[in-house]
Amino acid sequence: MNRKVNRANREVRFFHKWSNKGYSILNSLKVAVKICVVPITYSLVASPSVAVAQNDTASISKHLDLKEVVIESKVKAEAYSELTRVVNVVTQQEIQQISASSLQDVLEKLINVDIRQRGGQGVQADINFRGGSFDQVLVLLNGVNITDPQTGHHNLNIPIDLSSIQRIEVLQGPGARIYGPGAFSGAINIITKPDPENSIKIASKGGEYGLRGGSIQSSVKTKNSSELLSVSHNQGDGYIENTDFKNTNLFFHKIVTSRAGDFNFFAGYQLKSFGATTFYSPNYPNQFENTKTLVSSLGYEKKWNQHKLVVNGYLRKHWDRFELFRSNPAAWYVNHNYHLSTVTGSKISYQFLTQSSKTQVGVELRNENIISNKLGDTLSNPVKIEGSEGLYYIKGDNRFITSYFADQVFYFNRFSISGGFSYSYCSNFNGNWSYGIDVSYSLIDNVKIYSAVNRSFRNPTFTDLYYEGPSNIGNSALKPESAVTYEGGVKMDFKLLSGAVGYFHRVGKNIIDWIMLPTETRWTTKNFTSLNTDGVDFFLVSNLKGLIPMINSVSANYSRYWVEKQKGDFDSYYALDNIKHNLRFGLNHQIAGKLSASWNFAWQERAGEYKDVGNVVKSYNPHWLIDLKISWTTPKYAIYAEGSNIFDKGYIDTGNVMQPGRWISAGFCYKFNFE
Repeated sequence: MNRKVNRANREVRFFHKWSNKGYSILNSLKVAVKICVVPITYSLVASPSVAVAQNDTASISKHLDLKEVVIESKVKAEAYSELTRVVNVVTQQEIQQISASSLQDVLEKLINVDIRQRGGQGVQADINFRGGSFDQVLVLLNGVNITDPQTGHHNLNIPIDLSSIQRIEVLQGPGARIYGPGAFSGAINIITKPDPENSIKIASKGGEYGLRGGSIQSSVKTKNSSELLSVSHNQGDGYIENTDFKNTNLFFHKIVTSRAGDFNFFAGYQLKSFGATTFYSPNYPNQFENTKTLVSSLGYEKKWNQHKLVVNGYLRKHWDRFELFRSNPAAWYVNHNYHLSTVTGSKISYQFLTQSSKTQVGVELRNENIISNKLGDTLSNPVKIEGSEGLYYIKGDNRFITSYFADQVFYFNRFSISGGFSYSYCSNFNGNWSYGIDVSYSLIDNVKIYSAVNRSFRNPTFTDLYYEGPSNIGNSALKPESAVTYEGGVKMDFKLLSGAVGYFHRVGKNIIDWIMLPTETRWTTKNFTSLNTDGVDFFLVSNLKGLIPMINSVSANYSRYWVEKQKGDFDSYYALDNIKHNLRFGLNHQIAGKLSASWNFAWQERAGEYKDVGNVVKSYNPHWLIDLKISWTTPKYAIYAEGSNIFDKGYIDTGNVMQPGRWISAGFCYKFNFE
């Protein structure tokens, strides 16, 4: 760096040469940087494992000769190529601005993901991408696959508080060739990281329906390490009968750097219990569920020259006790449902970078096991259920998955081409391929057109295969489902305005769904012969701070999906019960001084039908929702009041579960810095 000047109190630094270096340093400088005819490094990471030990992203050197320009550093995605696909990145600052009590709120309001909530405050929700089902989305924590093999209903049982999230990266579209089985219609990577300063943060909130909670978080940084410890607890009495809940999270994350390489360790534990009124069947309104989740991972990363080696091992355990009757059980009801799923795995990847390409290869070994009193084949040796009297896990199943993957990226002037494949062998379902190619072309600086063709698949969950209850029966003969997705669009990324519009066509085969024929009384799982889905996604985000008085940012999101129903006289529980129109507007503005307001407006129209308590078939009604958060914010503390559904609209997201009406709450957070 040769010199610096001060123009209008704004520090500008000049660089004249820069080669084979990551530009994450720009973000650390926290200044505008002028670059004169230099090679600019694009951010691109195709392996989620890379995410765990980076400040921002790994660097893929693409050399372009530029005229003198001013570049403001932006947060880029680590989990997938932003050059050839649309990847949405949500930052901690954006999370803090909106009215959100849970991860599902953030995804719904900032990314416009179709989140089907079963109650408020993060009790339980299903993630649905592009008209797909909740089982077709892969969830990662710091690049580690923590997807639940029992059922996608538990994918958001993640033991972290919102304040611990550094950012969230969302790929809406197939990602199985990079992530492996499960990234059928999309993937979410949640990234945590210790605060760069030695600090303690405390927060507390309270509100209607007996809502109360709080958290404490500490970050400690030394010369070669940093760590994060977070504890949080939230509970409430519920907005209608049998919707009370308790949720406790404990999370620890430590990063150590050394000459031998970088080490990354995290572990978390969650306790959750909630009244599940009519969650899974309107015929049994007095349901209750208790879950426990343990996640842990140890990773290692070594860089030398243009090479990178990433290795990690991980563990996820999930305990689930489901009560069809919370009290006053029917005479025929014998025991609750008990399930314990255990996932262990390890992943190793190697990357080689050049000025015009990136090569990545790797392998992942993953073992998925469940023991239960409902799911699986009969165990030869029953296992006692911890904390119960005389009850045993009498069924179970186990499957071992080996996945090999390879990916290659090339850069040719304005073109970026990414292609690759993965082969996954499951001990229960044999082998399956995922493959694809993504291409983008820069029309002008910061504006690209892109197109992609990708094949993805997922294995049935243990619930799909084995669950049997008064209203449902699984199918052990299910096959994995697969799809080929064709997509294309235009995206732009300017300092003041970013956005994208795209169209996709997905051809699905052997799609798994719960269906009911006219002559039957229970839902059963079946592979559809085919199921085609088309959709349009659009988003626009404008950063207007400093340009328009009092206005900080404005955003707009819209999605429209068409799902082709297979011919036949049957009811579909999930595959044809999807969002049609999903429109959302966001506005953040100053009121006066440090007082600001954040608005979120949503309009949704959902396809499909549901049965009420009297087994009457009803259609989902379109509805408007408006949320508001008012905050007084300083560098050290913030005080806020927020209201969700402030006009008290009655609506249903899924099944027969009535969603909360107006819910008012308030809270504060304070940050202490120490040496």
